[in-house]
Amino acid sequence: KDILNGLVKPSGAPTTATKSVPLTAFKPGTTSILAFTRDYQKPGRLYYTLDLRYMTPAQGIDALNRGFAISHQYTLLDNPTKPVSTAKLGDTVRVTVTVMVQSDHSYVVVEDPLPAGLEPVDARLKNVDPALKAQLDNELAQAAQRQFGGGNAYFAPWYRWYYSPWHQVDLRDNRAVLGATWLSKGIYEYVYYARATAPGDFFVAPAHAAETYFPEVFGRSDSSRFVVTP
Repeated sequence: KDILNGLVKPSGAPTTATKSVPLTAFKPGTTSILAFTRDYQKPGRLYYTLDLRYMTPAQGIDALNRGFAISHQYTLLDNPTKPVSTAKLGDTVRVTVTVMVQSDHSYVVVEDPLPAGLEPVDARLKNVDPALKAQLDNELAQAAQRQFGGGNAYFAPWYRWYYSPWHQVDLRDNRAVLGATWLSKGIYEYVYYARATAPGDFFVAPAHAAETYFPEVFGRSDSSRFVVTP
């Protein structure tokens, strides 16, 4: 079945062609082959670049593991073991992002979108309560201890920073973005805080992890909802 066809002339300007195909045209569980053909009776070399992008509805989807297993969990600061899907206006919510990989990966980016009623707390800012910052630092240290040898392992003050795989942490107004140049096989946790700033019933988009240069190696969490009460 032909999707695109055209004529490329020698010494001409590069040509661009775009074609949208519904996902229903592809049978799940089968391999689709995309082939390029050319008329070899005509001289010249043919150079081409192919970009494939697809979009799926974010609402009501299940988690998916294509190399990464990722999840995020919301808890209140006074009860770290009880997941919540609701908070009061002004509450500070703990967000725990967990990434599990069964093999080594390079150049990994993790994005954790927040519901519209929550905003991340950037503890690097000077207007953040020092007690809240100290609590977050302690939780990050505990997460590093669990990753490297358990709770009884020796832990120096610089240990978490030196061994953290996330070389870049970007807290934006609607999401947290983590970057790692290398992730070895294992389970990784990252904890950050978010504050409930607007009341309402909000959609929570899936968290997503992928290799930068091989985006087909990826994973996502499921979608959900989060309620902020006045």
